[in-house]
Amino acid sequence: MKKLTIIAACVTAVSAGAAFAQNVSIVEQHGWGNGQLTLQNGANFAYTHQGGSGNGAVTVQDGANAAGTVQEGSGNYAETIQDGANGAGTLQVGSGNVSGTYQDGFWNGSGTAQYGTDNESYTMQDGALNGSGTLQVGEGNYSETMQDGLANASATLQFGEDNASSTSQVGAGNSSLTIQNN
Repeated sequence: MKKLTIIAACVTAVSAGAAFAQNVSIVEQHGWGNGQLTLQNGANFAYTHQGGSGNGAVTVQDGANAAGTVQEGSGNYAETIQDGANGAGTLQVGSGNVSGTYQDGFWNGSGTAQYGTDNESYTMQDGALNGSGTLQVGEGNYSETMQDGLANASATLQFGEDNASSTSQVGAGNSSLTIQNN
């Protein structure tokens, strides 16, 4: 059921993203030692799905951007770098997950969900009207959010043991919510 939900969400995202996208990248990888690099300039949509171990995904976009990354397995690493009006989503299931989202521009939106153990999430946003959400479920979770600009909002939810969270906001009209539960 979880896979069906993930697939439905991705198909919806692909359909919505493709409606406005000038550049579309869809990558599916399964097995060991997966690596992916996507570079886009313009009105961009990128989707990456990786299953297996040793997954690495890097998406770099400049323009009006939307990126989605789904990784299942162990040793997952996802990095999204965006400049412009940005939307990024990362879902990681397994152990040893690391997610990094770096956005520069305005109307930045970032969502990261990690399920498993030893999760790390890093979100950095620079510009106005930034929004960030991080959900971590499992043990050994760490989340770091840094926002610089006006009207920033951040939410971090961690469920499990050994949670740690750091949020830094610079600018006016900022709000932050952190919930930790074990």
